[in-house]
Amino acid sequence: MSLYQFKNNQLTRLKAIPFKVEKEIQRLVEENTEVLLGLTFLATEFHVEHYRLDTVAFDETTNSFVIIEYKNDTKYSVIDQRYAYLNTLLNHKADFVLLYNEVHNTHRRVDEFNFEQTKINFITKGYTNYQLDAVNNPELPIDLYQIKQFENGQIQLDYIEKTKPAKVAKSQTTLTKEQVNFTQISELKNYTEADMLKKGSDETNDLYQELKIEILDLNPNISIKAHKTYLAFLINDKDFCDITIQKKQLKLFLNMKFGQLNDKLDYARDMRNIGKYGNGDYEVTFNNHTDLPYIIDLIKQSMIKNDQ
Repeated sequence: MSLYQFKNNQLTRLKAIPFKVEKEIQRLVEENTEVLLGLTFLATEFHVEHYRLDTVAFDETTNSFVIIEYKNDTKYSVIDQRYAYLNTLLNHKADFVLLYNEVHNTHRRVDEFNFEQTKINFITKGYTNYQLDAVNNPELPIDLYQIKQFENGQIQLDYIEKTKPAKVAKSQTTLTKEQVNFTQISELKNYTEADMLKKGSDETNDLYQELKIEILDLNPNISIKAHKTYLAFLINDKDFCDITIQKKQLKLFLNMKFGQLNDKLDYARDMRNIGKYGNGDYEVTFNNHTDLPYIIDLIKQSMIKNDQ
C-alpha cells in the first residue's frame, strides 16, 4: 500500500525507507506500544528459561500478557518456535506476574490474570504467502502486523486480518517435546465473535448485527475484540462499549465514569457497586429495535469520551 502527502491540493507519493536492522523496529514499537497496539509495555529482552523474548506487553482489555516478536526479513518460521514461547509463558506464569507487579508496584496473584487469551504478535516488514496461510485461522493465538516507514517521519502499521481456518502443512506444526507441551498450549483460547453469537437467539443476534452496523458507522477507526464474556468495541484501541449477547436481550456496558453520561430517558443503570462483565459504570439493556437511535446516541457519547 502506498502512502501519500496532500499539500496545496496536490498528492505526492511518499518514499518508503527500509528499516536498517530489526532493533530499529523493536525500539520504535517499545517506545510507542500504547499508541501502536493499545498495549502496556512491560519489558524488553525478557529472559525466561532458555528463551529471550523481544518484548513483553500487557493487554488491559483482556487482562492478559502479550509477547511481541520482530523480524526485518521474511525468511523465518511463524509457527513452531513461537508456540514454544507461548508454552514457556504458560509454564512460567509466576515470572510474568512478578514482572507485572514490579512494573506497576502492585501485588496481584497469578489467578488474577487471564492466561486463556495470552497472545504473540509478530511485527515485520512483510510476510510470504506461506507464512500468511500458516496463521490464517482466527482460533490461533498469533497476530501478524506489517510495518513500514516513509519519509517525513510517517509510520504505517497494518494488522493482517485472519479470514478463515487454514490447512497447515505438517512440517510447520511438527514440534519437538522440548519445544512445546500441548497440554499447556490447550489452555489458550482465542475468542471470536462467532463464539459470542452462540450465546444468543436468532432475535438477539439480529439485534446485535443491526447495532453493530450502526456503531461501526460512527467512526472508521472502530474495531471489535472478542473476550470470554463480551464483545468490546474500541476506538483507536480504547474500549468504549462492551456488549454481552443473551437469549432475550443485549447488555451494553459504556466505559464512562458515573455522572459523565447524558441520559435524559434514564436507560442506563448505575453499576458502580454491582458485578458486571464489561467496563465502565453504566449498563444499558437493549431488546427493542425502536430504541436503536437513542442507544446509539449513548454509545456515541462513550466513543467520543474515550477518543479524547
